[in-house]
Amino acid sequence: MRTSISLVLLLAACGGGGSFSPTFPDNRRADLETVSSRIASAPSAGPAVAAMLTTEPKLVLVGLDDGAVRWSVDVDSPVSAPIVAGDYVVLHERGGVVVRDLARGTERVRIEDESMFLTGAGGEGALVAMALSTGGGVGARSKLVVVKNGSVSLSRELEQALGAPTVAGGMVFVPWATQNVSVLDPSGAELARVRLTDTPVAQVFRAGRDVFLGQRAVMAFSPELASGTREGAGGYEPTLRPIPGDPAFMRDPYRPSPAPSSAVHRLRYAWKPAQSGGRTTLVDGTLYAIFYRFVFALEAEGPGLRWVHEHEQDIVGADVVDGGVVITDATGTLEMIDAAQGVVRWSRATNVTPVVASMRAEGVSLGGAPSEVAQPLANQLLGAAQSTDARLVPAQVLAVQMLAGLPGGEVTRNLIVLCESARAPATVRDGACSALSARAEGADEVVEALTRHARFLEGTTAPPVGPLARAAVAMGERRAVPHLLAHLRDPATAEAHLAPLAAALAQLEAREAVEPLRDFLRLYHADAESAAMGAGLVAVLDAVVALQGPASLELLQELQGDDLTVDALRPRLAEHVAALSVEEEGEAEGEEGEGEATEGGEEGEAEAEAPLPASTSVPVLEAALEPVMTPMRACLTAANVRSARLVLDLEGDGTVRSVVVAPETLGECLEPLVRQAAFRGNARNAREQVRYTLRR
Repeated sequence: MRTSISLVLLLAACGGGGSFSPTFPDNRRADLETVSSRIASAPSAGPAVAAMLTTEPKLVLVGLDDGAVRWSVDVDSPVSAPIVAGDYVVLHERGGVVVRDLARGTERVRIEDESMFLTGAGGEGALVAMALSTGGGVGARSKLVVVKNGSVSLSRELEQALGAPTVAGGMVFVPWATQNVSVLDPSGAELARVRLTDTPVAQVFRAGRDVFLGQRAVMAFSPELASGTREGAGGYEPTLRPIPGDPAFMRDPYRPSPAPSSAVHRLRYAWKPAQSGGRTTLVDGTLYAIFYRFVFALEAEGPGLRWVHEHEQDIVGADVVDGGVVITDATGTLEMIDAAQGVVRWSRATNVTPVVASMRAEGVSLGGAPSEVAQPLANQLLGAAQSTDARLVPAQVLAVQMLAGLPGGEVTRNLIVLCESARAPATVRDGACSALSARAEGADEVVEALTRHARFLEGTTAPPVGPLARAAVAMGERRAVPHLLAHLRDPATAEAHLAPLAAALAQLEAREAVEPLRDFLRLYHADAESAAMGAGLVAVLDAVVALQGPASLELLQELQGDDLTVDALRPRLAEHVAALSVEEEGEAEGEEGEGEATEGGEEGEAEAEAPLPASTSVPVLEAALEPVMTPMRACLTAANVRSARLVLDLEGDGTVRSVVVAPETLGECLEPLVRQAAFRGNARNAREQVRYTLRR
């Protein structure tokens, strides 16, 4: 049977003249207790089904337990997603809202929209309530319609914005004016009213046998609502993360409904509330964030991620049940995803291609044990970040951010893979490189990656040296130094990596890097065709000065006087030469003053020990090594080599920090002898690096 509503039925003509009256008392505990007791005896919501809207356009009802099509009907230019409400499916089509029965898809009621949009609908068995509204505040116009047994039993026009209503325990729950929820009996008489003062309310809906309300937060309908606050009612409000698309926790029904093809239906949260200990929580402690083909299972009460599931097609519908989430994709495939592990428990094809789907999954079977094994979270996020769908880049970036927040060397290895991926979008790659640069774990993975070089015959590529160098610094990992030096010498090292590579050698205080860095400057100081090469040369220069101090002045002056030195290097050369020259002059003046004081002093002072040198020169070094020079030369004779190169890292007081010997085979013989020598230090009390060639 079809009923057309064109006549405006006045408030007083429909009974319950006190409904929505400004004088009706709100938050009366006794009223709320009465309503709550009736909710407790409400029947179940109805069979588990999905109402799918296709492009033809057709409205198709599918059973979730078997994936079979129950019925399919043509529809007229739909402007909203369908809503499963009790024993009906409600859809806003051109010019009006159509109510069809769930059993056969037969049209039962058509309601003229009068230029209003459908804010929502909810039902219980043969009783369904729906609201239309213009939205907005002052001047808003709305209509509440209740259908019972296939015909309109109540129609009410109001000068208030109405939200999304529902039905439970034979009562109609209507949110309005962003703060209020009125509870009506089927005749329209108001039974109770809630008014919230600290959070908006736009939707009332059922979950199991409970009724919930909210918008930014959600809370159960209970006598505790007499407090008039979310906190007093034990409500739940999520800490929303930067999810791509920035979906709202709940759709705002005070705004026009999104079109069936709107991306809003594919960028959304899915969740199911439950009561526990007088407070509202989310089932399985999980808030699901859907982004086209991704489902991120977020911790409801914390910042963590449980798992991420990547689907083959866009997800156009979802509903949460205890133990999992049921999804529908754009090919009509139904899947149950396990709440604990994110793996598929069952999958059913429907041969329907929906644009959007409304699902009521309560009571659907969870199925047997999953057939697949869940991958570690770090690998799930790596897979998500490697998606090739260009629309999913924001979700890929999110996956990288979540990956970076996990501990362990495996995470570092995955970040290296993403950082060096030539196929990854720039934002994904840059995010991975940035996260890699700041890693504090995974030193073995960093060192291992640095051992790799680009080799055509071996089919290997160079690693992301710059971010790896920064990671080595963050970890204080000196094992990386010889590998960084190898990449400094490797012509295949990208110019963009030179600056962080050189900076890392300086920050790791790699004294053994001085000669390779000096050689690099001599070799490339006239070659900087790109900005990256110019920045790399400047960084190498800075590293030489940082590691060698005044001893680098001669090289800097040499480069400064070379007409071929590139312009990119000259300003920093001038800066360092000026600073080091002033420092050297100050040291010379200090030595001269000390000499005059000794000369003019008393006899005992004149006989005092000579002043410390400005730096440990070769003669000063040889004087210190004189007591051990004979056994040192014996080391050369025993090894049958003519000379050895020594690099001494000395503290300002002469303490030996390290000794590097080339060839390395002589280190075991020479280093203990060198450490026996007494070095005087320098007048600046500054660390220095001294090189010396020992000959037989």
